[in-house]
Parts: sequence; C-alpha cells; structure tokens
Amino acid sequence: MFDSLIDNLGSLFLALLLAVMVWMVAVNQGQGPPVRKNFPQGGLIIEATNIPDKLVLFDQLSERVVVEVRAPQEFIERLSVSDFEAYVDLSGLSPGRHEVPVQVQCPRCAQKRVNVLGWTPNRISVRLDEAAERLVPVDLNLQGGTAIGYQAEPPVADPQQVKVSGPRSLVNQVSAARADIYLFNEDSTVQKEVSLVAVDADGNLVTGVTLEPHRVNVIVSIVPEGRRKEVAVTPVISGTVASGYYASGISVEPQTVVLTGPKSRIENAPGYVETDPVSIQGAKDLVEVQVPIRVPAGLQLVDPTQHTVTVRVEVSPFTGGRDFEVSPLIQNLQPGLRVEVSPPRIQVFLSGPVPDLDALTEEDILVILDLSGRQPGRHRIRPTVQVGRESLQVRTLPELVDVNITAIETPTPEATLTPKFIR
Repeated sequence: MFDSLIDNLGSLFLALLLAVMVWMVAVNQGQGPPVRKNFPQGGLIIEATNIPDKLVLFDQLSERVVVEVRAPQEFIERLSVSDFEAYVDLSGLSPGRHEVPVQVQCPRCAQKRVNVLGWTPNRISVRLDEAAERLVPVDLNLQGGTAIGYQAEPPVADPQQVKVSGPRSLVNQVSAARADIYLFNEDSTVQKEVSLVAVDADGNLVTGVTLEPHRVNVIVSIVPEGRRKEVAVTPVISGTVASGYYASGISVEPQTVVLTGPKSRIENAPGYVETDPVSIQGAKDLVEVQVPIRVPAGLQLVDPTQHTVTVRVEVSPFTGGRDFEVSPLIQNLQPGLRVEVSPPRIQVFLSGPVPDLDALTEEDILVILDLSGRQPGRHRIRPTVQVGRESLQVRTLPELVDVNITAIETPTPEATLTPKFIR
C-alpha cells in the first residue's frame, strides 16, 4: 500500500510539472526576450494640476516627457499614449519660477506586463503669475479698397470691447484686440465675422493671453462718395430743476454723428440732429440718460450703433450767505478758574448752497472755545465752529476772541478773639 502511494505521488508531481511547463509555453508563445525602449517617440504632453487659486501659468508647458519601459517587443507595440499620464503638481506654490518634479503614471502597464523604469525629464521649470482680466477696445484695421466712386465708412465692431485674461504681466501689456478687414473693390455694405489678436500700444502681438470673445461681428458701410454729412447732436431738455438749483452744464456723447442718404437730402439736411426730450423736472443733482437720436426722414446713420447718445445735465445749487450771533461754549477750563470772553457773542458768517443755508437755525451752530492747558491771564483764541454741513464755508468775526482767565478767590475767614480766663 505504501509503495502504491509513492507511485501515485510521483505521477502527480510529474503531471503538475508538465502542466506548468505547458502554461508557460502558452503564455510566452510568440514573445521574444524583454527589451528596453523609450516611449512614445514624440514624448508625452505634461499637464499642470492643482494650480493655486488666482494664479495662472505664465508659459504653457511645452516640454515632452519620454518614458523608459521594459517588456517583450510585442507588448511594447500594444502600448498607446492614452495608457500614460504625465503631470506636475503645483499645489501650494507662489507667484514666480519653480523647479517641480514630473510625475508619470501608467495604470494599465502592470496588466500589459510592462515595467516603467523611469522618464526624462524628471523635473521641469514652471513660472506662475497672478491671474488678471480687463476690458480692451476692439481695433479694426481696414485693408484694400472700394470700387471706384465709393468710400468706406469707419468699421463698427459688435461688441466694441472684449475681455482679455491671463498672467497679469501679460494682460497689462495689451492695449487693444485687433482685427484686419480686407476690402476687394466693394460697392455695398460688408458684414462679416473676424478673429481678434491681442496687441500692445505699438501694435506688437501679445501671446499667452485669452480674448473673450475671440471673434466679433463687423459692419463696414460702403457709400457713394460725397453722400454723407457729419452733423452735431443737440440735446432737447424739458422741465425745470428744483427750487434753489440751476442747470450748470449740459453735454452729449458723442457730440457728432454721420448721416448718409440721397445726395439731394444730404445737401438740404441741417447741420444738427436733435435727441428725444430729456426731463430735468425737480432735479437736485446730476441727470444722465441715454436717449435716441431723431434722424431726418430719408436719411440714416452711417454707424448703426450710434442710434442713441448719452446726455449729461449738471445740476448745482445757487449759493448765498447768512450770518448769526452765537454765544460761545467754553470747554476744558481748569478747576478753580473762571473766564471772561470779549465779545460775549461771536458773529458767524456762512456761505454755500442756498437750500442748506435756508435749513439752518441758530441752534444748529456751535461755537467752541477750547481752553485746554490755559493758565490765568489774557489769551487770544481762534473759535471752532460746527454747523453739521460740509457744503458750507465758515468765517467768524472776530477771528480771534479775547479770553481773560482768572483764579476764583477763596474768601479768608475773619479772626476771632479767644477769651482769656484769670484764676
């Protein structure tokens, strides 16, 4: 029985050994020996992760990382760029230039029986800057020309401003978003969408920033030569301001517009256009409104975006003056002293807006004589006047008040005779 068991164990061991050998042959069938290779040929794009709030990359990461792998050639050929992730972790960094380690991950490499031995570069330099954004005007540059007998009006963009964003040091260089518009013997209005680029004050291209939107709609009106006229914009004002106030200034922006139309109507058009009425009824401060322009019949605006203008009416109060006689308030007189003020009442002259003056009473005016640190004797002190209205100017008469400080006399007790007794 024991011999039979030994024979069975030997057979079992031999079968197991054969099974392992068959499995290894099956697994490695068609494979060559492991090789070392750089992957991929053009390198992996490095992504920036965990960029701190309010910071941005000054330069985009242009370096590529190459990974050294080891595996049979057949397995390496099955690798794809999507199997790898290359990145730098920028968390906790401040503005400036930093050397940071490059991280590479290949979640499926183990499954594909590929060993990652390392990568190059393993560190790169990055620069962080404060994030910034602002609005810049759209600058349109006409190129080419119109058909003979026609002329191009200044191009109009919609919108007329765009947002530039990116590193603060680059955003501060941008003065405009520019686009070139090409005309090819045009004889009618051109409307198209154009791409914008950021430029500095000298017209040089500024890269590394983002424009939003990066494309705008443009209208270029093409009109026959001599059939346009620049006219002034005259605001129409209605109503009256509040009592005690007057309209101190009126302005309009833009001050002129350009009309176009048939030659006979252009020649007969007046040199101005009016706005819809702007009411200033009861106003006490600035009135600023946008109102439409009244374009004469048969004519139209060359710039269709100028159908409204901004009218500003400055409203100011009339100025005047009042005077009061006020008894001064003594402050900080030392104990044991008394004071005489000459004159006992001080004249206060006030000037400023009439509505503020009319609202004043004598109780609103406080004249203070501060005697801090003053010793007995005569002093000339400038009074402080409080009226509670910053719009008023104050003057006193006299400007310096005569103050006489004396000590309060303590009465001396009378002497009494003590009776003397004789024994």
